[in-house]
Amino acid sequence: MSETKSNSFSHAFLPGLILGLIIGGVAGAMLPDMLSGSKLPTPTGDGTAVHPREEREAADPSIEELIEQNAADAEDGAEDMIEDIKEQGEETLEEGKDKANELIEDAKKKLPTSPPM
Repeated sequence: MSETKSNSFSHAFLPGLILGLIIGGVAGAMLPDMLSGSKLPTPTGDGTAVHPREEREAADPSIEELIEQNAADAEDGAEDMIEDIKEQGEETLEEGKDKANELIEDAKKKLPTSPPM
């Protein structure tokens, strides 16, 4: 009895499995290309063809535009940083002047009023 079960298994299931794998491989190789759409350029109203790549480039900013935008952003950021550094430098300079004036006043108070004898 075990031979008949084994026999029917090898006569029915294995050929179906192999055939299914072959058909699945062929379908997997061909169907995605067929379902992805037309590879031909799409016509426009004025008689010129628009290619998918040109559509993407028209929708996305070009590299030159991105570079210009990033350069402008960097320039704005640099200008802001320069202004911040100038303000910090001016504040530090004012604090230094105030501290120097305080030290001069303290030194004047500590000087003797009459010459030593």
